[in-house]
Amino acid sequence: TAPLYLEPTSPENVLLNFQTAYRQRDCTRYSGLLADDYQFYFDEDTRVKHGLPVFWTRLDDSLEVCGLFHDPDITAIRMELQHGPPRPPLQMGRDNWVYVDVTGGFVEIDCATSVAHPQGQTRRFELGGSRFYLRLGRTAADTDTVHSETAHRWYIVEWDVLSGVWPGDRDSLHCTP
Repeated sequence: TAPLYLEPTSPENVLLNFQTAYRQRDCTRYSGLLADDYQFYFDEDTRVKHGLPVFWTRLDDSLEVCGLFHDPDITAIRMELQHGPPRPPLQMGRDNWVYVDVTGGFVEIDCATSVAHPQGQTRRFELGGSRFYLRLGRTAADTDTVHSETAHRWYIVEWDVLSGVWPGDRDSLHCTP
């Protein structure tokens, strides 16, 4: 049988592993896909509406996503991303990076049955209009491919939500009774 996770030897493999980590609710694998200096940027409308910071750090993001994965009221999570090919960014300081535009996709969260929802419920969030930045190496200085175990692996450095249908607050992602 094929392995559940692919070696992170390409941006495409990392994005496939990202989706698998969501589907499997695998906090360890999810966090392992993120560079040490990872940042998640909310779209401005969501950030302002919910009083969120400009970005979450790797720790902030991992804590939120892992909380979602371990929510006992969630019975399943599905994620699908449609995206374009990796491209080199034109910004200074991102010489060894690529970006991937997400052109469509979704996250679906199945909630357990409750008094308010005896059949359960599914929440769906559209994911078009975001951009992932990836680079080789867990840190920006991780370039020694001879001695470093992570210099030859791709990591997500940044996820920018460019236009918002992302719910933007923790409560809207979690199931409520």
